[in-house]
Amino acid sequence: MDTIREIQAGAEEAHTQIPSIRMAIVDAVQSTAQMLYFYCQRHWGLQVVSFSHTALQAEEEILTTKPNLILLDPELLDANGIVLIKKINSALPASRVIVMSATCLDYQLHGLGEVEIHGFVDRRT
Repeated sequence: MDTIREIQAGAEEAHTQIPSIRMAIVDAVQSTAQMLYFYCQRHWGLQVVSFSHTALQAEEEILTTKPNLILLDPELLDANGIVLIKKINSALPASRVIVMSATCLDYQLHGLGEVEIHGFVDRRT
């Protein structure tokens, strides 16, 4: 049986082999975005390189900072997030997009089926 010190040493070694995650957060609700920022950067130690509330701001920041992970709420105030996902996938094909939404409407799910995403989080749960 492994001792706690051996387990910790193995976890530390595995952690050093994980590639750096550069993340963007896109959410129209400022309090939700701030909570995500807190947990991702301060609690889990991920590098948040972009933090935006509108599609226009997000597109500019994401294309500039080139994150490899994007958490995105498709229900943005100024644009359809699905259009933004298409632009991100075209410009940064190696980036991973995880959609998070409190609404799971048929039209939204249909639109998400037309773009490449790497995960979906239902925020109602």
